[in-house]
This record gives sequence, C-alpha cells and structure tokens, in this order.
Amino acid sequence: MSETAVAPAASVIEHAFRRSVLEKEKRFTLSADALTVQEEGRPEERFPLSDVRDVHLRFHRTQQRDYYQCRIGLAGGRTIFLQHVHWGGIASFEDRRATYTPFVLALHALLRPHAARVSFRAGSFGTFLMALIVTPIIAVLFLGTLIVGRWIAAGLLALVLLTLLPIIPRSRPRGYAPDAPPARLLP
Repeated sequence: MSETAVAPAASVIEHAFRRSVLEKEKRFTLSADALTVQEEGRPEERFPLSDVRDVHLRFHRTQQRDYYQCRIGLAGGRTIFLQHVHWGGIASFEDRRATYTPFVLALHALLRPHAARVSFRAGSFGTFLMALIVTPIIAVLFLGTLIVGRWIAAGLLALVLLTLLPIIPRSRPRGYAPDAPPARLLP
C-alpha cells in the first residue's frame, strides 16, 4: 500500500465546496489551533483542533460522480464532511483537489501531536463488503458468457469487473498513522 507523506501545515489554509443543490457553499479555514466553517447566512463556527476525535478518509463511487471524502468527528458528536468535488449546478461538477488535498494533509500534520487521542481510519466497510460479494458473482457471469459465446455480454461484464477490482483495495477498512495517510484516498 502506498502512503503519502504529510506536508507541513501552512499558517492558514482554505478549502470551499458545495455538496449538493440543498446546501450552500461552505468555506473551511484551518489555522494552527482551529478549524473554522463559514456558510452564507449563518454565523461562523470555530472548532478547536483539540475537539477532533477522529478523521476518516473514504472514496465514494456514485452514479453521478466519484469523489474523495474526509470525515472529521468532533467532541459532542458533531461531524464535518469535506470532499473534493464541488456541485456548481445541474450536471456541473468542479474538481477542487487543488485545495482539498493540501487542506487534508495540513489537517493531518496539525493533528500529528494528538495522534494518541485521535483515531485515523480509512476505507468503507460497506463498500468493501459489497465489492467482495459482487466481484465473484460478476466473475462467474463473465466466465459463463464466455463459455456460451455471448461476446458482447462478456465484454460488458469485463468492463464491470475492471471497475470493481480497484474498489476492493481502496475501500478496505484500516487505521493509519497521521504522518502517512493512504495515497489511494487522496486525489
């Protein structure tokens, strides 16, 4: 498994995105001691980094778009979600990895001294389990279509297999050290 070295944290780093049509764009600002969230029409929220309890990196594959996500769990049950895809409008998605990845790496660098109390997790058990169940079924169907000479169906099933196979290692649930977040879960 390849890992990504964490870049040193800048004094202030920002990332902004809109998750869906139902939400306004949120701006996240990371400083040496806090994470600030700003959304139009709402008061600014400031969360001390000492309140961070867990960081969970995931890769989501959806019908509309694949995206990387960083879930930040805070004391008191609050959760902050970051993702690298910005919803700009109907069928309009913007890739914001240029700010997402440095933001997530800086967050890891700032949390490194708190590694004893912060849980760092990667992957998705549900996605991993579904990929493990569906992949052999598709493989059997692929072999069956080859045997009976259904070449177009076999070709389509081969494409499905090629899509499923990379999901298995990327979604495997595991912990990691804050100085080595899994490169496969950062765009």
